[in-house]
Amino acid sequence: MPLETLRDVASHMARSLIVQGFRAIALVSTHGGNHAALEQAAQELKRQHLDVAVCVPRGDVGTDPGAHSGRWLTSVMLALRPELVDVESADGDLRDEVIAATPDAGRDNLERFVSSIVKAVRDASQEEPRGTPGTLSSLPE
Repeated sequence: MPLETLRDVASHMARSLIVQGFRAIALVSTHGGNHAALEQAAQELKRQHLDVAVCVPRGDVGTDPGAHSGRWLTSVMLALRPELVDVESADGDLRDEVIAATPDAGRDNLERFVSSIVKAVRDASQEEPRGTPGTLSSLPE
């Protein structure tokens, strides 16, 4: 998909949420190549909606997530939907990583990833006031 399309879709989806009353928006993609398009959408939204906190957190995957579709993602899938994982079919360079994946590691990975996104939203909501003071101060801990 062209980056412009992703930017436009993200902007339209966020505006729909804003119209419904959302004042903290996180544009999240787990594919690294999408970050620039989401950043563009966020900047546009920030200019148009001064009372809305918008951020594009990358999410913390830890210091050594392994290869693409390797240990990190396999662990997450083992934690969420183990019936979809066939560890024994892994071959080549990924085999050792996939075999090392565990549901416990997946739960830890998810906790770290989601917590880092929540922190980014909180941080964005605490930036310099641009709209009504205190509108985002009630984000839950």
